[in-house]
Amino acid sequence: MAKWETAKKTYYAIVEGSPLPAAGTIDQPLRLDEVEYRVHVGEHADAKPAITHYTTERTANGRSLLRVELETGRQHQIRAHLAWLGFPVVGDPRYGTAGGRMGLHALRLSITKPGSRTPLTFETPAPVDFMALMRAAR
Repeated sequence: MAKWETAKKTYYAIVEGSPLPAAGTIDQPLRLDEVEYRVHVGEHADAKPAITHYTTERTANGRSLLRVELETGRQHQIRAHLAWLGFPVVGDPRYGTAGGRMGLHALRLSITKPGSRTPLTFETPAPVDFMALMRAAR
């Protein structure tokens, strides 16, 4: 049986502005609006628990690079939570402002290999065009 919920997922997000405090946890439920294909943040009968942890890595040109770790893995969780907090992901047409490239990068995935229970970690550094978003503030 797959244990996807035990996987550890770490992302980089480049957001508009500088979150204060510089690190924190967003513990707000999410629900998907099937008509708008948009996730809404907040209490609702159909909402599911969602927890996002973030840490500011650096800030420049009116933007911040955040390291984001998910305790839950809901659809659009990072994008919806950060926009709700007031710091939308750069280039996000659904929860922020459209742009040429979205400021979201899957940095690391850690899982346990079924059967052998060997820990596996897959990591890929942020590409150059992603990091260039820190210089391209509006």
